[in-house]
Amino acid sequence: MTDAHNFAHQNHQDENISDSTPLSQELIAESIGASLVDGFEPVAEMETGPNTDEPDTLNSLATIPVPILMEENVKLSECMLWKMLSDYYDQRGIDAWQEDTPNFITSSAFTAETYADLIIAFLKENIALFHPEEPVYILEMATGTGRFSYLLQKELRKKQAYFSALKDLNWVYLMTDFTQSQIDFWRSHQKLAPFIATGQLDFAIYNPLVADQPLQLQHSGKTLTPNNLVNPVIAIANYFFDSLMQDVFEVKHKTLLEGRVTLTRDLSKTCRMPNTPIKIQEVDVAFNYLPIINTKNYYGCPQLSKVLNSYKYDNKKGQLIFPVGALTVIKNLMQLTNNNLCLLASDKGFTDTEWMYRFSQHTFTEHGGSFSYMVNFDAIHRYFKLHGGMGYLSKYKEASLQTTAFVCLKSPLQENLNTEMLHYCFEERVNRGNTINSVLSLLELDFNVLADTFIALENDENRAYKNKGLVSSILALLRLSLNDPRAYNYSAECLTKIIQEANIGQVESIQELLKGALDSYYFYPGVENTPFDIATLYYQLRDYDNALACLDTAIEDFGQHALLYYLKGDCYLQMQQKNGAIACFEASLAINPENQTAIEALEFARKL
Repeated sequence: MTDAHNFAHQNHQDENISDSTPLSQELIAESIGASLVDGFEPVAEMETGPNTDEPDTLNSLATIPVPILMEENVKLSECMLWKMLSDYYDQRGIDAWQEDTPNFITSSAFTAETYADLIIAFLKENIALFHPEEPVYILEMATGTGRFSYLLQKELRKKQAYFSALKDLNWVYLMTDFTQSQIDFWRSHQKLAPFIATGQLDFAIYNPLVADQPLQLQHSGKTLTPNNLVNPVIAIANYFFDSLMQDVFEVKHKTLLEGRVTLTRDLSKTCRMPNTPIKIQEVDVAFNYLPIINTKNYYGCPQLSKVLNSYKYDNKKGQLIFPVGALTVIKNLMQLTNNNLCLLASDKGFTDTEWMYRFSQHTFTEHGGSFSYMVNFDAIHRYFKLHGGMGYLSKYKEASLQTTAFVCLKSPLQENLNTEMLHYCFEERVNRGNTINSVLSLLELDFNVLADTFIALENDENRAYKNKGLVSSILALLRLSLNDPRAYNYSAECLTKIIQEANIGQVESIQELLKGALDSYYFYPGVENTPFDIATLYYQLRDYDNALACLDTAIEDFGQHALLYYLKGDCYLQMQQKNGAIACFEASLAINPENQTAIEALEFARKL
């Protein structure tokens, strides 16, 4: 046993850490006096103290005027909620994802892989319809963090190489959003740099709610209009339609009643002053329903009005939520692409009317400073069929996410359209195994179950044997998730506790998986600190070089933190690299000079 391991053993013997077992993730966090289970905050942010920008709050609820009328008797699609949502994203930009804005499931490695298969299926069986000298544009709307764009492009490159018919196909991925700050973040992201360098990635500010809007590409300088878009466009809408304008109707006796909303502000929910900016958490929505005088031209657009009126004849009774914002986007996309459109969309929503009509009222779900509504994908399907197109919809009502695929091509392309492979791929990948939702459920549930199981096994005489089974279960979920970084965030704590009892084959499998663990990692504000989680696994495997590389990535992305430098110093200590250990322990103490463990580690390193 080396002196370094003697130090680690002596310094932590009270925690029963053996000389052959490096520090566990939990012990490391405890020893340095920091809570890092869910990721790190940069030191600059941690030391700023309380937020002084927050307006004064009321100490007595009795002084709060409840409720305060905000707006009365307006259509849901025309109320101020949508302006509030737009302002929130404009102000927060990329930082919106530091709050509770949903993004993981639609930005996961397994969702990107499913989309790549659907795109490849559509392209391969219709390659004859594409002009070989013009690119195929893949347009992602409301891109957000950019993580899905990165993962999907990786998958497309890999899968394209399998098919000789597609090897010369030139596709260009377009990341779009509403604000320049989003684009600036993407353009500077090192994970996207290789795609920019090859010309396969471009960027544009694009608001698809606005008609007759060209796409001004910021990297190539091209301007895309209906006049020069030759090939069908593949559009992607993930967690987008649920944030666009909706209307609500009551369907009764083959008639439609229009839902009108009244918005009130309930300050008792936040205990804030009436003159402070309104938060979505304070807003209450109440509906009343009125007869519609003219349903045939309700939206001033024949196609949208026709889709709406079709629900009168469903012979159903209940609440209809109508995605007027999403349909407006699709109408504008069809105009931009000359009705040559393949749309892939995933969102929480309804894919049949039976489930939708069971809801007594359709309300929004609040996500920090944003909100979302369920999406009526049945209405989108009807819109595509109205234009001679077709669609495939997921069928699991209880699923967290509904995935859909729609295609509409203008004549004569529509007559030659082949969707057998797309249909096959959709049914097998989306509907048969429901891969996206199934893997998500396993990630959110099983690792917690495994951690509880480990605790229960602490006094079990067959613990070593059973822990090998736990390791196998974790390995299976890591593979099913396609090495998604979130899988490591869920499993690292449990795996570090039992990795010493893994057999040789399991250890080699873990090492193999770890080789590509950071390949799918993509930093953005609010993301989990995956490099740290992976570093702890490398540490347990005594692979200190790779642990150091992960810790350097964590410091680069999440800022300087005493624990990160302490763990780096410990890695150098195990490698008996005295100077590196001393420098890192000193850096740790510069941030947290009172930490006794780091003080003792520095003294020990200086004596080597």
